[in-house]
Amino acid sequence: MFVLGKTKGIQLFIQATFLIGALVTVPIWIKLARSKKNNKTIYLTSAALLAVFLFPLTFITNPVLILIVVLFWGMALGGLWSMERPIISDIIDESKLHTKQRHEGVYVSVAMFFNRLAIIAQALIFAIIHTLTGFREGLTSLQELQIANPNWEFAIFGIQLHFGIIPALFLAIGVFLFWKFYDLTPDKVSEVQYQLQRIK
Repeated sequence: MFVLGKTKGIQLFIQATFLIGALVTVPIWIKLARSKKNNKTIYLTSAALLAVFLFPLTFITNPVLILIVVLFWGMALGGLWSMERPIISDIIDESKLHTKQRHEGVYVSVAMFFNRLAIIAQALIFAIIHTLTGFREGLTSLQELQIANPNWEFAIFGIQLHFGIIPALFLAIGVFLFWKFYDLTPDKVSEVQYQLQRIK
C-alpha cells in the first residue's frame, strides 16, 4: 500500500515534481495573463485546475501516476503564484480610488490572518478525519496499522482524503466565492487605472 509503505521515500520526489511544474510554467502564465489582460479569468482558471488535479489523488496509489498528476497540479499552481500579486494590486488600486489612501498593510494583514486560520482549520480537519476513520498516530507500517485497527483500509482512505478530495472541495468553494464576488473585470480595472491617472 502506497500511503504507509512508501510515502517517506517518495515525498521528496513529489515536492520536487510540483515545484518543477510550478516554476517552469510561471513565465507561461505571466505571458498568458499579459496577452489576455484578464487577471480574474487567469486566476480562476489556475485555481479551478488545482481543484481538478487534486481530486483524483485520493484514489490513485501508484507512485508514477501520482507524480504525473502532481506535475500537472504544480503547473496549475504556477498560475496561482503568478496572479496573486496582480490581483492584490488591482484591489489596492480600486481601494485607493475610493478612499484616496493606500492600504497595502491592511490587505496583507487580512491575507495573513486567513492563512493562519487555514492552518488551524487544517489541524482540526486532520483530527476529525483521523478520529472518524480510526487512524492512530505513530504507526510506521501497514502491518502496525492492520494490527491496531481491523478497519485499516478505512483509516488509509482517511489519509488519502487529505491528499485529494478535502483540499479540492475547499479550493472549489474558494473558486466559486472568487467568481461570485470579485468584480474587477478588465473593463473595470482599466477604468480604475484611468481615474487614478486623471486625479494623479
